[in-house]
Amino acid sequence: EPTRIYRFDDAKAFLQGAGLDAELLAREVNGCVMGAFVRARKPA
Repeated sequence: EPTRIYRFDDAKAFLQGAGLDAELLAREVNGCVMGAFVRARKPA
């Protein structure tokens, strides 16, 4: 279940902080990165 879909501006800030080429990479990952929770059930 997605909790957040990261867009261009979110990715740009993150990539700049990591010392990467933010302009180039942020356009590549626009909408392709998300935060999510994985819900699991214990087997019966």
